[in-house]
Amino acid sequence: MSGILFRHFLRHQVRTSCFVTLAVLGLFFVLTLLENLGDAGVGPLAALQATILAMPAVLHAALPACAALGCAVSLALLDGRRELAMMRILGLRRRRLLLWIALASLLWVALHAATAELLLPKSAALSRDLESQRSGSLVTAADSVWLKTADGYARLDLVTPQGGLLRDVWIFAYAGPEGAGGLRSVRRARWASYANEEWSLNDVDEAVVSPGGWSFAFAPLAPWDGGPDPSLLASFAIPPASLALGKLRELAASLRALEQNTVQLDLLIWSRLGDELALVGLALAMLSLARFRTRSSPGATRGAVIAAIVAVLLFHYFQIIAKQAAVDVGLPGAAGALLPLAGLVPLALAGRLFASRA
Repeated sequence: MSGILFRHFLRHQVRTSCFVTLAVLGLFFVLTLLENLGDAGVGPLAALQATILAMPAVLHAALPACAALGCAVSLALLDGRRELAMMRILGLRRRRLLLWIALASLLWVALHAATAELLLPKSAALSRDLESQRSGSLVTAADSVWLKTADGYARLDLVTPQGGLLRDVWIFAYAGPEGAGGLRSVRRARWASYANEEWSLNDVDEAVVSPGGWSFAFAPLAPWDGGPDPSLLASFAIPPASLALGKLRELAASLRALEQNTVQLDLLIWSRLGDELALVGLALAMLSLARFRTRSSPGATRGAVIAAIVAVLLFHYFQIIAKQAAVDVGLPGAAGALLPLAGLVPLALAGRLFASRA
């Protein structure tokens, strides 16, 4: 009997949470599509592609709140149909129901982690490629980025200071996978900034390589200032190792910037862990919004659903404010993760208050 009740409860929880998540995704899909269609020079197909590629990020951001809201709505519906009361008559204990809610929440924790690890990197890479083809002002991961130094150029590639600002940057874009197709184009930016895993270029001169030689797309490139010869790069595709290895001293400032951002990276990791813990804790706290009792009324059920919606929205915004405060104050990673969890205390008290008045 317990196994039958568990399967029924789990199916209802998952089905309700999926419905809430799809409703939120549909709303954001329409809003994002309308925003992309409003951009100048963007066609319907490009706007649709950009909107679809943005959905994994929306799913990852909205999943904790949607799962918790779905849990609360599911409990309220079960309570409104007196199914929780029937479960109690059949001998279901409150402790077992709490365990079931925790198990159902773990499914959404796994989905949340899978979205972050599998979908987000691929969608972000495709979005960068699409934006690069559309505007030509972003550098993709397949391009080689060089920083001008006192006696030459240093290849950055994966050495990219988060939030950093570089001046006089050259970008060599190669055709084909791993640059097998040779040099395709060269761009020089007066300055470039790196944020959110993207290089944004400003004041760009560009030249493209054609089978018959060089052809300038916009303004002519400035003198090379002793940098690597374009013909050498076109022949070898990847420059000599000595050219990159000899510039490590010039990259010390960039490495120091990366080292300073290690604390922020640690805070980001702990913050993600805090999201997963908050999802489980919030689902358990939502139990008080649908009373585990033998009597119920439609008014009490509607009140529980409204209270759940308000509580989830308040908790979601509390998380945003708490995380930003942790970054501004400079709290260590563990404290930055636990601070958003403090929102569960007033949330549980509010839920208990609503339940006692229902």
